[in-house]
Amino acid sequence: MSYDAFTPGTWFQEDSLDPYSVKLEKFNVTFDRESTTHFGQPLDFTAEVETRRSPDAEPDKETIRVNHPLRIDGADMYLVGNGYAPVVTVRDGDGDVAFSGPVVSVPQDGMYTSLMVIKAPDAKPDQLGFQGFLLPTAMTDETGFAISGDPNAINPQLQLNSYYGDLGLDAGIPEVSTAPIPRALTCSTRARALFKAGPDNLTGPARNASNLDPRAPSSTASNPSKRPGN
Repeated sequence: MSYDAFTPGTWFQEDSLDPYSVKLEKFNVTFDRESTTHFGQPLDFTAEVETRRSPDAEPDKETIRVNHPLRIDGADMYLVGNGYAPVVTVRDGDGDVAFSGPVVSVPQDGMYTSLMVIKAPDAKPDQLGFQGFLLPTAMTDETGFAISGDPNAINPQLQLNSYYGDLGLDAGIPEVSTAPIPRALTCSTRARALFKAGPDNLTGPARNASNLDPRAPSSTASNPSKRPGN
């Protein structure tokens, strides 16, 4: 993912910006595994980054922690949030890869139940969309409702509704990656599906956790027929 938003002031000059860069190498989260009242609560966040003072400068290794920002060329960078980005592959009705890559999910609660939207505008014969939740540790409650029981990725699952039709991306209007699927699209009721993610297909704070199930298959959403759900 890349984000590019800049609103300069009236007297801004291009050479006013320092040419530094910051690249995230690794992100770690420590969860509480001892407390009986706050089990699973995040205790510490650490980001290991590579910085360059200029495009030609030698890289430096830095660590950002909560309340310990990275200070570089007069700018402070803080850790303000984190989440998972499962690596997803979508195949269209012709069996071709219509989308493949990490998908940003947005945590909705302390168990990292995360909202996510996948859009595959290059799918044929129709554009495809998926909307739903990532459950890092999927389980069911006493009513049979799917929930995440822990923020760590112990039993990660995607629970998605699939849609086909015009995603509305050709209008030239920018939107955030988690913008909802347009209501005008057709929901493929038969294609409401659950996908299990393997450790190599989940990027985020617990990617290298030892309790991930290595037997879980890759997270792949496919549409082998001409219409999702048929």
